[in-house]
Amino acid sequence: MTTLTLEKNYFETLQVFGSAEQILNDLIYHYLSEKINQELQQTQLKIAKYEAKYGLTFEKFYFGITNDLEFLQQLRQDHPMWERDFNLWECEVEELAEWHGRLMNLLNCNRAWLILI
Repeated sequence: MTTLTLEKNYFETLQVFGSAEQILNDLIYHYLSEKINQELQQTQLKIAKYEAKYGLTFEKFYFGITNDLEFLQQLRQDHPMWERDFNLWECEVEELAEWHGRLMNLLNCNRAWLILI
């Protein structure tokens, strides 16, 4: 557990509304939840641009470039810079997975906190 320093006046006022620790945990949980959801949305929008450009999900695109020679030949003809897009797209997909993981950790931490109360 980490210790946070809080202004005395804030702490005293928080205690009026209940357990300062619980209130602070709730505030931090909601703040992080909102920020993570914003990052998820922004990353999903970036991924959607690639999906619209190529007309496929990343998984289907990846399958096509690794298993379908016709797909790859057509791709090279239609989109000569596809490899650059693929690398950026892959980074966005990985980032999305990281944000989902952070959200799941946050949800698990919140459940663990609720169990302790």
